[in-house]
Amino acid sequence: MKRFIFIGMIFALIFIIMPIEICTAQSTEKWFDIPGREFLSQEQEIKKETTEKKVDIGDIVITARNIPELISIVPKDVQIIKTENEKLYGEDKIKDIIDNLPGIFINERGANDSLATIYLRGSGTKYTLLMFDGIPLNDFMTGGVDLSKISDLNVNKIEVIKSGMSSIYGADASAGVINIITGDEKKYYLKVSGIYGTADLKKYFISSNAKIFNVDYVIGYTEEKKGDYFPNSDIDKKSANIKVSFSNKGLINAILTGYYFKRKMGIPFNDFGPSIARQYDEDFSLGITDVINLDFVILKINGFLRSADLIYDNPDIYYPIYSRHIKKEYQASLLGIYEEGNWLSLLAGLEWNLKNLDSTDIGKKDITNNAAILNSTLKFFEEKLIINGGARFDFNSQYKNFSSQNLSVSYKFPDKLEIYGTIDKSFSAPTFGNLYWPTSIYSFMGTTYIYESNSNLKPEQIITYETGLKKSFDKIDESISVYYKDITDLIKYVDEVSGNTITNKPINIDWAKVIGLELKINYIPFDFLTLTGKCDFKLEQNERTNTGTAYSLGGYEIDSTYRIAGLIKLPFNLMIGINGDYVNFNRDYKGNKINPYFIMSGRLTQKINENFEAYLQIENILDKKDYKVVSGYQMPGREYQTGIKLEF
Repeated sequence: MKRFIFIGMIFALIFIIMPIEICTAQSTEKWFDIPGREFLSQEQEIKKETTEKKVDIGDIVITARNIPELISIVPKDVQIIKTENEKLYGEDKIKDIIDNLPGIFINERGANDSLATIYLRGSGTKYTLLMFDGIPLNDFMTGGVDLSKISDLNVNKIEVIKSGMSSIYGADASAGVINIITGDEKKYYLKVSGIYGTADLKKYFISSNAKIFNVDYVIGYTEEKKGDYFPNSDIDKKSANIKVSFSNKGLINAILTGYYFKRKMGIPFNDFGPSIARQYDEDFSLGITDVINLDFVILKINGFLRSADLIYDNPDIYYPIYSRHIKKEYQASLLGIYEEGNWLSLLAGLEWNLKNLDSTDIGKKDITNNAAILNSTLKFFEEKLIINGGARFDFNSQYKNFSSQNLSVSYKFPDKLEIYGTIDKSFSAPTFGNLYWPTSIYSFMGTTYIYESNSNLKPEQIITYETGLKKSFDKIDESISVYYKDITDLIKYVDEVSGNTITNKPINIDWAKVIGLELKINYIPFDFLTLTGKCDFKLEQNERTNTGTAYSLGGYEIDSTYRIAGLIKLPFNLMIGINGDYVNFNRDYKGNKINPYFIMSGRLTQKINENFEAYLQIENILDKKDYKVVSGYQMPGREYQTGIKLEF
C-alpha cells in the first residue's frame, strides 16, 4: 500500500510543479453553431440550447449513458481512441489498439488470430462489456469476447470507460465498457486496400462511406487468410458490416446496423501442449435505433438480435471432443430523456432481454432479464461542476433481483485542470458455463479428476472507488487515476481434494481486493514529433473460503505494465511510428507463473497523395521467441506485413 501511495504522490507532483504554458496561437479546433435541442445520430454532432453563441463542443461520447453527449459533461475517465491515428504507430488490430490504454492487458494464446481476451484493472474478460456499434459482443456462455474476431473494417473510433457501468448496462459491465464505432467523418465512395505478410498473410478490404440525399451509410467487406506459423495455426475469416442512418429534419432519427463474421481456424496449442483441434465460428447481428424528438421529451427505441454458432472439433485419439453451441440473444429497450434548461438531464428506461442456448454439452437453456434504469446529470457554474447519479434494477430468471448504483462528480478549474471521482456498485452474473456445464471425469496416474459446474452460484458484487486528474498544457496532455475495487462472492474455480479424487468447480469465494494506479501522457515537443507514454500498477489480494477441503489459499500479486510510443513526421509525407511495451505480470490469468518481457513494433507509412497510401509494418522487431502471455502458449517471433490503400 505504501508503494502505491508513494508512486501516486510522485505522479501527482507533475500536475503541481510543471509550469503552465500559455498558448498565444489562435486555436485551430472546429467551432460550431449550436441551435435548439435535437438528438442526432451517432455520426453527427450533438446539439443543445444556447443563445446564439459559438461553443467549442469537443468530442462526442455515446457510451457513458447510452446516448450521445459531450465528453466534457461526463464525470468519468472516458477515453476516445481514433483508430487511424493508432495505426500509424504500428497497431493495426483492434486488440492491439485497445491494449495501448493504461489498465488494459490482452491475454493472447499464440500465433495468428488465436484467442485474445481483455483483462481490465484486474478483472477478466467477462467483466467488461464490449460492443460493436452498440450491440454487445460478449459470449454469454463464457462471458468473454474473443478480440481476434473483431475486424477494424470501417472502425472510426473506440470509446472506453474503465469503471463500473452496471447502473446503465447491467451485469456484463461491472469493470467497464468498450464501444467500437464505425463510420468515418470523412466521406468517400470507395476505399480498397490489400495486405500481404508473414506466413502467407493475405488480407483485402473494400468499403464505402457516403451520403445519398438525407441517408448516411457505411458498408464494407474484408477477407483474411494466413498459413501455418506454427503447425495447425492457419486461419481463414470473412466479415462484413453495414450502418445506415436516416434523419427527418431532426424529428425522427433512425439507425440500422448489421454485422456478419465467419471463421475457420486451427488451434495450435491447448493447456497440455500442441493441438490438432479445429474451430469454426459464424456470427450475425442486426440492430435498429429510432430516436423521436418531441416537444418535452426525447424517446429512444432500441432493439437488436444476434446469433453465434461455434463448433469445436478435436479428433484426439485419447480424448476426442466435438462440441457445437448455438447462441441467440434478443433485446428491446425504451429510453426517455428529459432536459430542463442547461442544468438538468434526466434519463429513465426499460429493458427486456432473452438469451437462448442450444448446446451439445449443456443442452437447451433460456435466461430472461428485465431491467429498469434511472439516471440524472446536474450541471452547475457553466458546466464546470458536473454531478451524475443513477441506478438500475435487474429482474433475472436465474439469479433473481439485483440493483446497481453510481455516483460521479467532476470539477473543471480555469487552468485546464479537471478532477473527478466516482463510486460504483456493480454486479457480475455467473455465465451459462459456470452454471450448467456438464460433469466430466478423467483418470490419470491413479488420480481421478472431476470437472463440475455449479447451479447455486450467486452474482459477484463489486464496489469501485476511483479518483483522477486530467491536465492540459500547450504541448502536453496528462491524466492520472487511482482506483480501489472491493469484490465479494467472487467466482473462482478451485480444487477440492478427497483421497485420490480432485474435483474442480466454481464457487463463490470470500472476497478479493484490487488497488491500482494509472498514468498516461501525450507530449508534442515539435510539430514533427509526437510522444505518448503510459504506465499502470496493480495490487491484487484474494482469500478463499475453507470448507474443510484442500482449497489453496489466496495471496497478493503486484503487476505493472509500461509503454512508450513515438511518431515522427518526415518530409514527403513519410511517417515513422514505433512503440515498445514492458510487461511485468507475475502470473497469467490462470494463475501460472510467467516471466516479464519487452516487445517492440513499428510502422513506416508513405502517403503518396490524399487518395493513395502504402506502408510496411514489423511486429516483434527484436524477434523475441521465448516470451509467453499465457503459460504454455508460444508467441510468434518477428512478423512483417505490407499494404496499400486507395480511396476515391
